[in-house]
Amino acid sequence: MSSTSRLQNVSATDINDHSPQFVRPVYLVPLPENNHIGAEVLTVRATDRDEGAGGQLTYSLEGDGVSTWLEIGATSGVVTARVPLDRETVDRLNFVVVARDAGEPRRSGTASVSVFVIDVNDERPAFSTTSYEFQLTDNATAAGSIVGQVTAVDRDLGSNGQVMSDFFLL
Repeated sequence: MSSTSRLQNVSATDINDHSPQFVRPVYLVPLPENNHIGAEVLTVRATDRDEGAGGQLTYSLEGDGVSTWLEIGATSGVVTARVPLDRETVDRLNFVVVARDAGEPRRSGTASVSVFVIDVNDERPAFSTTSYEFQLTDNATAAGSIVGQVTAVDRDLGSNGQVMSDFFLL
């Protein structure tokens, strides 16, 4: 009886059969208005179970006009503000973050993001007209009498937008 043994090297190559998956499929983020340029809004993270190029991810933003307001680090997943946001102009940004791998064929995954722009007291009240004229009658001259009413608006929300104005005869 004779036996022969032979050593054979076998190597396996990973194929790109997994799509990137985000750690969270939905992100809801508050951001106070008047932020500074470059302010960090959020960081997204995706993983891919493939090895090599199939596991190397790049991120991008997709959505109507989102690139006007925000940008993302292609490899970091850090979303930052390109401009100061103004709640009176835009109160919410909805967009999608896409993670793409470098494998062949390229595969991708997405996460939905809503950024809620939070109001701060940054608007001045504005009167509805530039001048008001009131006529006083003889019987309306007692102290504390209301002599007229003016209207003003403030575009801020909640208590930031409340305008109070009473004019009394002193």
